[in-house]
Amino acid sequence: MKTILSFLMVLMVSCIQVQAQQTTSVNQATKLIADQSELQILDVRSSGEYGAGHLAEAILVTWGQKDFEKQALAKLTRDKPVLVYCRSGRRSTAASEALVKLGFGKVQNLEGGIIAWQKAGKPLVK
Repeated sequence: MKTILSFLMVLMVSCIQVQAQQTTSVNQATKLIADQSELQILDVRSSGEYGAGHLAEAILVTWGQKDFEKQALAKLTRDKPVLVYCRSGRRSTAASEALVKLGFGKVQNLEGGIIAWQKAGKPLVK
């Protein structure tokens, strides 16, 4: 009985995490940025990549650093939506999952990353 309850609890938590982190297209992200004044934009690339160009008002917390979680908790608010991006979408997918585990309720991962953003002709800040 304990095993079944444990399994159900793990399954329920997994479902909640899947719902909290979603992938969004460039067009959807543009709309999110325009419509949500509380949206937090998180760049998880390196500082060099960030310096070469980033989304306006993006907060830099590099994925892969030992203190990623600590920095994310210090710089972001859990109850506000977060748009996460990297170069192509790989690092931001992992970072988005980590944010959900940290208790962030609404996490959007930019599909295709900054490559897709630039390809769509969207602006960057340098």
